[in-house]
Amino acid sequence: MVFLCFIFGSSKKKIVLENLNLIIVAFITLVINLPFGYWRKIARTKSTGWFLAIHIPVLMVIGMTFLFDIGYAWYTFVAKIAAFVLGQWLGGRYIKIKTKEPKLRN
Repeated sequence: MVFLCFIFGSSKKKIVLENLNLIIVAFITLVINLPFGYWRKIARTKSTGWFLAIHIPVLMVIGMTFLFDIGYAWYTFVAKIAAFVLGQWLGGRYIKIKTKEPKLRN
């Protein structure tokens, strides 16, 4: 199933729609990685849960790459890896903010 990859006669429109697919995949990758980054942060390092929190989203991103038919050009790797790392980092950052004790004013 290919989403948003309709060619309307012009090669410019095809390029725009392929880039739109890449932006959609990058955004979904970021959103998917938020809960997995949270899980990774609360899991013990190098445990099974930690390993799964990193590698389950990788399989999802590979599946979305096939689903959205964005290919494997170098710029797609850059966008997907950046979204992946940012999602993991933001998810892990949320646990730090959530568990931080509020400072009392003197």
